[in-house]
Amino acid sequence: MGLQRRGWLATAARSGGQAGVERDEVRIRDRQHIPLLRVQIYGRRRLGRGGGAGPVVPNAHARAPVRVLAPMRNICIVVEYEGTRYSGWQVQPNAVTVQEVIEDAIEKLTGYRSRLYVAGRTDAGVHALAQLASFRTESAADCPTIRDGLNHLLPQDISILHAFEADADFTPRGAARGKVYRYLIWNRPARPAVMRGFVWHVRPPLDVGSMRRAMECLVGRHDFSAFASSDHGGRVVHVITRAELAGSSGGLISLEFEGTGFAKHQVRSMVGTLVEIGLGRRAADEMASILESRDRRRAGRTAPARGLFLVRILFDPPLEDYERAVR
Repeated sequence: MGLQRRGWLATAARSGGQAGVERDEVRIRDRQHIPLLRVQIYGRRRLGRGGGAGPVVPNAHARAPVRVLAPMRNICIVVEYEGTRYSGWQVQPNAVTVQEVIEDAIEKLTGYRSRLYVAGRTDAGVHALAQLASFRTESAADCPTIRDGLNHLLPQDISILHAFEADADFTPRGAARGKVYRYLIWNRPARPAVMRGFVWHVRPPLDVGSMRRAMECLVGRHDFSAFASSDHGGRVVHVITRAELAGSSGGLISLEFEGTGFAKHQVRSMVGTLVEIGLGRRAADEMASILESRDRRRAGRTAPARGLFLVRILFDPPLEDYERAVR
């Protein structure tokens, strides 16, 4: 059942042999009581001689609240979020994170604390168009109700695009076979207004031809240590299956990378190096030697987080419920 402005008529009955416990019909009129799955029905007892009409008072002997529960279920949610005001995805002390905010909403909705498992963590300030996360719950609510209930409770910069039930042993990280990231560059003299929180503003014109040639070196199986954060520890071997540049100098430029995995800061460091090539500070063929060096000091700066988007998660075979949400 979807969530609507009008209330629901929820009917429940308490039993257990106690006299005077009757079936109650409860009208939910206010959206602040939105979680249908948390409707709490208390037994009521009418006081009056011979069971006649009288004032209705809560039954002190009734065990409340009553929650509609189901066997443990594995619920997946496709999440879109603007990362600007969050310290990344993962819960961490003394910081506001996307994971914590969604887990708080799940607890308010179901009455129980659930842990979210995610396909891939994002850093502070990074956005996501179709992140996939899962949690376990005993809630009997259908998936559209869970989606709509969470969206009512979540802030405007986080949205649940779709919710679906998966097999008990499914985990987003275990099932993922790759990711697609996109980085946006605003290559104009004047600063952006509407797009300011979603692009890196680079004023001088970029040589996109040199940038494209440099990107070709990144495709394939490589050790990307030269572009990983200094705390990565050891080799960073991944496969980039696609690296494409769309757009032109003097406009909006999109750099898109598809691969089996990416180290912390890897995409942003590759973008920072590509921008230096586009500005003529480095030659395009220098990208290959930087990659081979495995030395972070040889690469360019780390591009700002605000221009980076996790576009989608890749599954093989495709996950139909996820694909339905991201089409």
